[in-house]
Amino acid sequence: MNSYEINHQSRESALKTMAQETFLNARKQGAWHSIKNRLLRKPNQLESFAEVTAKGSLSQQHELGTQTIEIKRIVGSMGRVDDFDRDFHPRNSLNFERWLNIALAFQKGMALPAVELYKIGNDYFVKDGHHRISVASTHGQTYIDAA
Repeated sequence: MNSYEINHQSRESALKTMAQETFLNARKQGAWHSIKNRLLRKPNQLESFAEVTAKGSLSQQHELGTQTIEIKRIVGSMGRVDDFDRDFHPRNSLNFERWLNIALAFQKGMALPAVELYKIGNDYFVKDGHHRISVASTHGQTYIDAA
């Protein structure tokens, strides 16, 4: 093994360790947010797209194209309301490997695809990209590209 391969393996190992620690910190932070929001009687769960749309009909749909969206405007999900909290902290470890792989790509500076969102009023609901939003938010990113 040459020095390049050793350095590359060391870097990969360090990035993986950092991603794992970031995930664990995000889970801890999510637990604290849950307690704080319960005490303050504030919502902590993502809104369900199905429940919101059941209250009123969606009469028009159209593509908005790719836009940069403020993450805090993403308030709900189209099916993963139990996997992430309102701030996109992971609520369980079921999808740890998926989260870790996206975090590694993020840390390496790789371009990630835009997330897919539905807009209702001024709020957004995630169709695809929950983990990308979680990783971006955990790393301090306040905006994300969405289609």
